Amino acid sequence: MEGVLPLKVGLKAVKVANIKNDHRDYSYNVHDLARARMLIYSIEQFWIEEQSFHLHVICPDNEIEQTSRALRSHKKNLTLNFIPETFVVPELTDYENVSGWYKQQVIKLAAHKVVRSDWYLTLDSDIFACKNFNHQSFFSGGKLVNDWEPRTMHPVWWDLSAKLLGIPAHLDAEGMKPTPVAISTEICKRLHDFLQSVYSNRGWRPLLENLGWTEFSLYNAFMDLQNIGSDYHCTSQQVRGGGLAIRSPHSFSTEDGFKKWDPKLANKATAPGLFMICNSISRVHPEAVWNKLQSMFSDSPDYSYFST
Repeated sequence: MEGVLPLKVGLKAVKVANIKNDHRDYSYNVHDLARARMLIYSIEQFWIEEQSFHLHVICPDNEIEQTSRALRSHKKNLTLNFIPETFVVPELTDYENVSGWYKQQVIKLAAHKVVRSDWYLTLDSDIFACKNFNHQSFFSGGKLVNDWEPRTMHPVWWDLSAKLLGIPAHLDAEGMKPTPVAISTEICKRLHDFLQSVYSNRGWRPLLENLGWTEFSLYNAFMDLQNIGSDYHCTSQQVRGGGLAIRSPHSFSTEDGFKKWDPKLANKATAPGLFMICNSISRVHPEAVWNKLQSMFSDSPDYSYFST
């Protein structure tokens, strides 16, 4: 199992706001470098396999130098690989005005090009590992574990993903939850080949020109089309029956959720999930997030370790 982290930091990302009287971060996306450092720290603390975890950090070409200087692995159990995004998705040079959110989703699917394992985990910078994990943590009975939810929770994502593939959306079914998602390298390759054949060898351009899908709904819908989902992934019934999960229920996506959030609950051996989502869209500054996360560790750095 390897990891893929699309990351755009920008020059403002290294600046730290004054949060003495307000922990909300009104420019929530400019602190992703600090968030990425926190993610890396968490993987270093909780990855327990002898073989190093390989994390591919894929960022804009003009940020490679800045990002590779700023992000470091301090333990031998984590290897960082910095890759320019146009190496993974050359088509991005023609779509500078497309939202970074969609670019990152294409990158997650196209990362099969650089991943060396049969499986990889898609990550975002606002995710934090919360308990010990290894390669086998993502499998049950030889198949990938994922989190599931009703597709009706995000019908537009599923409708537009299905439209791109020319199939029904099956909104009455369950579908994969958003990142973090464990996916098959082979399926991503097959998805790319399918898009090439249907859209006249235009690479990933059809996705960049028809927005509204998500990487996990498109991936899942493609498995529907090929009828291969159960060959690679545990079903939702198998996941729930076995008490399996990648996402911790002890996560937050709003400011109110942050106020109630207790990360120590996610760290309990009996708690489901391997990663907490500390959603940046909540606009909670990462320093406030770290002030709570510190409670999980007996000896941990202060926030300046991540922000400078």
